[in-house]
Amino acid sequence: IDPELHTAFHWACSMGTLPIIEALYQVGTSPRSINSSGQTPLMRSAMFHNSYTRRTFPKIFQLLQETVFDVDSDLQTVIHHIVKRKSSTPSAVYYLDIVLSKIKDFASQHRIELLLNAGDNNGDTALHIAAKNGDRSFFNTLLSNGALSTVPNKEGLTPNEIMNQHYEEEFKNQKNISNVNERAFAMADGLISTSDYNMYPST
Repeated sequence: IDPELHTAFHWACSMGTLPIIEALYQVGTSPRSINSSGQTPLMRSAMFHNSYTRRTFPKIFQLLQETVFDVDSDLQTVIHHIVKRKSSTPSAVYYLDIVLSKIKDFASQHRIELLLNAGDNNGDTALHIAAKNGDRSFFNTLLSNGALSTVPNKEGLTPNEIMNQHYEEEFKNQKNISNVNERAFAMADGLISTSDYNMYPST
């Protein structure tokens, strides 16, 4: 119904309007309908805050749970799409919690781990994305549910290596801040002359 080939079902799921979703589902609308990017209605529901605000995501997931293992044109799963939104987004935390808790009701741990460790076109798993975002919360949540931190992407980088790069950068930044603070305190105590900061000290 639009240039991105979204169906009415996509829109209803994006908006989190459960009565319309249920009505469309009951008349036989396919839960596997895709837009121009190959995204399913479940993915679209998880990409916006509306199903969080309306608290309709648990029921939406129950209706569309058979599509949780589907991938889009970039080979990304619904887990990829949720993690991309970062744990600083309350709705993303809510969606990931719902998916990871409810999927255990109908899928084996093996299938869950296959989902969590699915790589996209770049070989990035959801854990790679969490690592690239420096998102410790989602990183740890995925790890505790079976995601592997030693799987390399197409650049040959593992989630562990990417996260360690973030830790190293944070350490360097904190060290630089500490050095600046130490010099500022020393200047305040008169231990360092302000001329030490002038390229051309006045005479």
